[in-house]
Amino acid sequence: MRIVVSGYHGMGNLGDEAVLAAFIQELREIAPKVECVALSGDPARTESAYGIAAIPRTSISAILRELGRADLFVSGGGSLLQDVTGRGSVPYYAGLMLLARALGKPVSVYAQGVGPLNSWFSRWLACQALKRASVVTLRDPGSMELLREIGVDRPPPVLVADPAFALDPEDPGDSRSWLHEHPQVMFALRPWPGEDGREAGYARVIGRVSAETGARVALLAFQPETDLAMARRIRDLCDAGGWAHPDVVELRGSPGQALSVISHADLVVGMRLHSLIFAASAGVPAVAIDYDPKVRAMAERTSNAHVVSVDAPPEELIQAVLDAWRQRDEIRAELALGAADLRGQAREAARLALSP
Repeated sequence: MRIVVSGYHGMGNLGDEAVLAAFIQELREIAPKVECVALSGDPARTESAYGIAAIPRTSISAILRELGRADLFVSGGGSLLQDVTGRGSVPYYAGLMLLARALGKPVSVYAQGVGPLNSWFSRWLACQALKRASVVTLRDPGSMELLREIGVDRPPPVLVADPAFALDPEDPGDSRSWLHEHPQVMFALRPWPGEDGREAGYARVIGRVSAETGARVALLAFQPETDLAMARRIRDLCDAGGWAHPDVVELRGSPGQALSVISHADLVVGMRLHSLIFAASAGVPAVAIDYDPKVRAMAERTSNAHVVSVDAPPEELIQAVLDAWRQRDEIRAELALGAADLRGQAREAARLALSP
């Protein structure tokens, strides 16, 4: 059997790499003889990281060749069918699904978070592609509801968990050098347009949190190409304000190593979705910064009550972080109860993806 899998792979985003890593991990357990080819922005890196074949994600000739040889096309996971980050996402990912069907190949939609779909064209095109899939699994109830709204009832969608919940931790490698024995709060922020002074606000939050908890603070760059410069600016603002000096950490290792890093935290403050998923998976309390519906949806799935809007004033985020810090022991106990179920759902998503 030969599978072609698409997603936002090889683009330097740790969350999307976690999805692929988890899929390959489960694939090797369920069907170790299956050949897998990934569409990637960096095929050489993808091949090296996962030991699979990879082709350029924008090469029509290579995609047609591999789809022609494939027995199954897997779309996902991640937030692929959405039109918030750009108008090209829905045409690209839905177009691949429709191309696979035109070539007579079954399509599995793997643990996706669908939406937002703001334009009529995005909704129509997503509907056409999803209706033609053999299997559709979704990672949150909001996506289930959106499919009902746009008219997708066949195949019946199945609610699962994000694939990263199935990921196994790995040795943290070079990151071990800054993992400390004393309490640690890890922030996983990302650039986001809007209010001026957002970075200065985060510096104030870090200063207060460090002063009131005694914890060391780290700024994790989940997607270094975009997050690292912001993390360094926040660190410099902390230094200029006389506040605690945070560590700035580039997460350039494997997703399993990043999961291991997160597991050493006492609290995570995350905008990056997979920082929150890793925290829940590892039983680490978290405060979610809600900049996109997927963040709130994941907070709801993990019963996380500590959610703050990205546009909230710093004082509101400070209060949420301190509240979570005080409650961290009972939050850990609650997370431990739900982690096994979410891991099981994530593993089931891979099994269903291979079932057509």
